[in-house]
Amino acid sequence: MTLASSPRFLLLLVFGLCLALAIVGPVIQEPPVSWYGVGQQLGLMAAFCFAYGVANRTVSWRGAPSIAALPAASWIWIFLCIGIAGTCLQLASKLSSMDSIGLEGFAVLRQQRAEQLLLSQPAVSARWAGLGFLAYPAGIVGCCAVLRCYEDMRGMHVLLVLVFLAGLVALTVVAGGRGPLFAAAAVLVSTLALRKLDGRRAVPPSLTLRYIGIISALGFIAYSMMLWSVRSELSAMDAERFLSNTEGAWGMSVRPEVRNLLEPLVGLEGLRMMVLSSFYLSQSFSVFERVASAPELPIMLGLYEVDALAAGYRVIVGADAGLLATGNWALLDLKVYGFFAGAWGSLVIDFGFSGAIAAALAWGWFAGRSWGAAARCPGMPVTFMLPYWCASSLWSFASSPIGFSNAAVLLGWFVVAVACIGRLKRSQATAAGSI
Repeated sequence: MTLASSPRFLLLLVFGLCLALAIVGPVIQEPPVSWYGVGQQLGLMAAFCFAYGVANRTVSWRGAPSIAALPAASWIWIFLCIGIAGTCLQLASKLSSMDSIGLEGFAVLRQQRAEQLLLSQPAVSARWAGLGFLAYPAGIVGCCAVLRCYEDMRGMHVLLVLVFLAGLVALTVVAGGRGPLFAAAAVLVSTLALRKLDGRRAVPPSLTLRYIGIISALGFIAYSMMLWSVRSELSAMDAERFLSNTEGAWGMSVRPEVRNLLEPLVGLEGLRMMVLSSFYLSQSFSVFERVASAPELPIMLGLYEVDALAAGYRVIVGADAGLLATGNWALLDLKVYGFFAGAWGSLVIDFGFSGAIAAALAWGWFAGRSWGAAARCPGMPVTFMLPYWCASSLWSFASSPIGFSNAAVLLGWFVVAVACIGRLKRSQATAAGSI
């Protein structure tokens, strides 16, 4: 059994690496990491690990039923088509809202939408854009199903996957961010671990697929660098002013010894990229310190993390979205809004510390149940949830399972897929019994 397929191991690994980066990395953050803040996060992780272990042990060995029926399921086609339709609706909505097409225009639109959310202004997107927002994650689930049984898939399945991924790339670029691509990549990489548990090769024996993976990874890195450059231009700051401004605006500064060592080697632009990367991964510990030490913290009831819930609340309540507006401004005063609070900080903001413990227990239970089923009975429908739980561990440095780039809707589509797999297996069992 490979540890790479265990959501618990991945969660602990990401937490440990990011904590080390926060303590000894190139960036000094305020407030600094404390035993009090880390202790609270470890307590929530202990709740997760306890529930994970209990759920894992509740799955008994039932042999290894075949998953060969998965490629024949019509729901895979349907999910991919829904995902393609969703990306098209989202693209049409965003492009129609722009004055200029280009990375700068995309970044401006992203900033405008962020300000609308902060001010709790009613959503200006068309209703069909909302449908696209709810629909496109279905395509990620369809891609996961195709990758799991890649060798058994038809050419049309693969073609639909490529069409969807091309649309997802375009949607991510137009949105001016990286979240949808990172979420999809985390789920698809985690699917490779599930393939291993299924008794297949982790990476399908396709040279074309490997080339696509390598090119995609390099393209993502290049796009990230371009994105940071565009955002810097919009802020009218060169690298020197940026590094000087971050201490007051972000509570972050570069360690002098690190700057003296790296600046002659990589230059100011290279140093800025390294600093941003380090802060991107480790900021949640400093943010959690602000959350833990806040005299009064708003309980957001899911509005902080779940984009679809916040958008629906704004549509229903309109200008009277008091809970969202009050909470966002309180978090802005605490220098929490706009930063990554991490998995545990996000749960505390949404549900309070007691509610976060309950959420951690639920997260651990479902993740442990999926991993236990994949380890002992790969044919159980719930094993298909494993890539999602592994992915949620990978993005835990930024958010909880339901808070990263429309992840709550993605979770919903995974649940629907598991229900479809279960129904298919029951119908096959019924047909076999009638023979």
